[in-house]
Formats: sequence, structure tokens, C-alpha cells
Amino acid sequence: MKKQTLLLFLLSGFLSFSAIAAPMEIRASRLREYLEERNYRVQSLRYLVGAAESREGYFGRSFFPRLEAHVGAEMFRHGADSFKSDTSYAIDLSVNLYNGGQDRLEGQIRSALTERRRSEATRISSDELGRARVSYWTTLYERERLEILKKSLAVNTENQKAAERRIRSGVATESDRVEFEMKQVDLIREQAAAEVKMRVEKQNLAVLLGIEHGTELVFPEVLSHEHEYEEELRHSADDHAFIYKETEIQAQLSGLEAEKRKRALWPRLEAYASYAWVGEREVSRSLSQEDRQETAVGLRLSLPLAEGYEALRESAAFQKEALAAEMTARLMRKETEAHIHNELAELQLLHDQVHDAEKNIERAEKYYRLTQSEYQRGVKNSPDVLGASEKLFETRLKRLEMVRDFQLAKTHVLAKLGR
Repeated sequence: MKKQTLLLFLLSGFLSFSAIAAPMEIRASRLREYLEERNYRVQSLRYLVGAAESREGYFGRSFFPRLEAHVGAEMFRHGADSFKSDTSYAIDLSVNLYNGGQDRLEGQIRSALTERRRSEATRISSDELGRARVSYWTTLYERERLEILKKSLAVNTENQKAAERRIRSGVATESDRVEFEMKQVDLIREQAAAEVKMRVEKQNLAVLLGIEHGTELVFPEVLSHEHEYEEELRHSADDHAFIYKETEIQAQLSGLEAEKRKRALWPRLEAYASYAWVGEREVSRSLSQEDRQETAVGLRLSLPLAEGYEALRESAAFQKEALAAEMTARLMRKETEAHIHNELAELQLLHDQVHDAEKNIERAEKYYRLTQSEYQRGVKNSPDVLGASEKLFETRLKRLEMVRDFQLAKTHVLAKLGR
């Protein structure tokens, strides 16, 4: 029995560990899908949009009848004596017929608030996708940088062995080995730092994508740049309008609020009906059943008399805020167009530089092979080999950095286009 219990415990632990440690494949093309399904900020925005939508339709609801019930009793004095009245009951019904158009304006304000929430959700979702892409490409960069460091470490190890053979043969000095050993220490330190950076970027990406801590992330893609990318970034002015749409809506809201403050000075008309059962207060006589019942039907017209000055000042303030928001939206539009134009130019430059860097890698590899061969023949010394290997490492890393910068620049453009 104990053996069975132990076996079940070990099996359940293994299954639990397997479930936690199950790897998850991450691809650039699926980042948006992961965000929409898992990102907490994106999910919270959906609820906020839903909350705003629930408040819409106010104009129609403002004409719904309002029904109120009242129950009360009172203590009163009659001469030297105190009395308690009978319980009173009342039902009041009122219907808004006209309130200066404030209900219509309030309905428009709520619709604009919903639209602003939607625009905010689009903007923040695009920002989150941009952050995820930056983290994704940076993770691939750190992984491939680590591979370059490992290759450089392997090359340096071979050079160190070659130096030892030359020392034993008497054609090299101890300083050759020391130089390679010093380089070995530097490469090991850089490799450890790269591993830490890669883990940090993976964790950042996992948080953005809402992936459980401890899940192994697998990246089947390599860091590369597309030769044909222009079509993906083709756009019109409407594609980046979401960036400043919130500000445009804010101008609209301020204008509506200004008009609503003015309409507060207009007359209001409502219809009403009421029924009441009046509690008896008289001590000298009793009311009849009919006398204790009150009914009323009528129209009520009201006009505010002492609120005009403050309402007009508030209206003027909202009008100025609307103008300020309009100016800000225009500026944001111009700045966004300029940023996209500059980033596309930078993207083209990086695209061209990547090709040049790839050719430089071929030259650096050839130079290293020639230097190593000459070192074996005794023509070159250890500093020459170190210099050639360092140049090869730098050209490989430079090309990798350019590809990363290309993808990051492309990510920034896509984020401004909401893609």
C-alpha cells in the first residue's frame, strides 16, 4: 500500500512538473494573438470599453417615467400636548418632456466617451504589441549574440592550443599563450552577461504575453531581415489616426460640455401625477377616508434664475479647452507623419547597411583564415591572430546589431500604423 501511495505521489509530481515546464513556441506572426488572449492590460481595456457601452442610450432613457414611493410619520404638538400622526403614503410619477436639450447632449457625450475608450484600447493594444515585438527581437538578438560568443570562444580555444604546440616546438613564446588566455577570460565573461540578458528579455516577453512563470519559451525563428518589406508598410493618413483620435474626441467632448452648460439655463418642462394617503394630524376631529386621499395631475415648468453667471463661465472654459485639444491633435498628426517618414528612411538605410555588413563578414572570414594560416607557418604572431579573430567577431556582431535595429525600426513604424 505504501509503495502504491509513493508511486502515485511521484507520478502526480512528475505530471505537475511536466505541465508547468511544457515548452511554448513563440513566433513573431502570433504575438498579436497571444496579446489578445493573455495580456492583462488588453483584457482590462475590453472591460472598460464594455462599461462605457453600458452607459450609452441615455437620451432615450431620459424620457422614461420616474416613479417614487414615500412613506412617513411625524410627531407634532398641539398646545401643551404631543401627538403622533398616522402613517402617510404617497406615490409620485413624473416624465421629462423637455430640459433644454441637455439629455440629447448627455447622450452624445456618453457616445463620445465610448468612442474615446475604443480609441484608447486601440492605441494601448498597439503599444503593447510594439513592446512585445521589441522584446521578441531583442531576445533573438541576445540568443544569436550568445552563439557568436560561443563560436569566438571555440576559435580562441583552438588558437590557444595552436600556441601551446608552437611553444613546445620552440617557435613561439609564453606570451602567446597568455594573450589567448586573457582573451578567453573576456569571452567567458561576455558569454555569461549575454545569458543573463537573454533570460531577462525572455521573462519580459512572458509577462507581456501573460505566460505563466516557469514556462519554457521556444523560439524557432532566427533574427533576419526581409528583402521585400515596403508593401507591408504602405499606408495612408487614416492608418495612424488612432494615435491622435483620443485628443480629437476630447475636443468634441469639451465642445459638447460647453453647450450643455449653456442649456442648463433653458426652461425645463415635465408632466407629473401623484397620489397620497395623508396621515391624520387633527386632534379635535377625524378625517374621512375621502378627505385623507389626495391626487394631482399637471405640468411643471421651471426656469433657473441664479445659475446663469457660473454656467456661462463654465461654458466659456470648456470652449477654450476644446480649442486647445484641437490644436494639440493637429500637432500630434504632423509629428506622427514626420516620425513615420523619418523611420521609413532609417529603415531603408539599415536595409542597405545589412547587405554591406554581410559582405564584410565574408572579407573578415577570409582575412582570419589567411592570418591563421600564416601564424601556423610562423609569418604572423599571436597579436595578429587575436586582431583577425576580433575583427571577425566584430563584423558578425555588427551585422547582427543592424538586423536587430532593422526589425526594431520596422516595429516602431508598425506600431504607429496600428498593425
